[in-house]
Amino acid sequence: MEYSLSHYRDIRTRLRETLSHAANNGTKRVVIYGTGELAEMAYLSLREIHMTLVGFVDDTQQESFLSYPVSPPEALSGWEFDAVLLADFEQTAGHRTTLGQCQVLDSKIIALTPVM
Repeated sequence: MEYSLSHYRDIRTRLRETLSHAANNGTKRVVIYGTGELAEMAYLSLREIHMTLVGFVDDTQQESFLSYPVSPPEALSGWEFDAVLLADFEQTAGHRTTLGQCQVLDSKIIALTPVM
């Protein structure tokens, strides 16, 4: 249990630091790619930093997450956003590939590295 709480605190701290850095560089409107626990923590961090959530995208057929609709990544072509936060440690490379196919510049992708 102690490991889980420590891991959670570490992830939340890293999210806040990463998003604060992005906000200081002008990022305001963020899309979250994923619908798991990390996506939920990312959403909470966005709210704390007063950034705007544009929406959630994911490869699953999930209709909603945290009361927001979930769209496929292909929908991004019609959205206005400053960055896409990858909220899944295991699928980072695959998500980067998908975003590239959707014409999202690599400079607009924010990813956390997994904690070892």
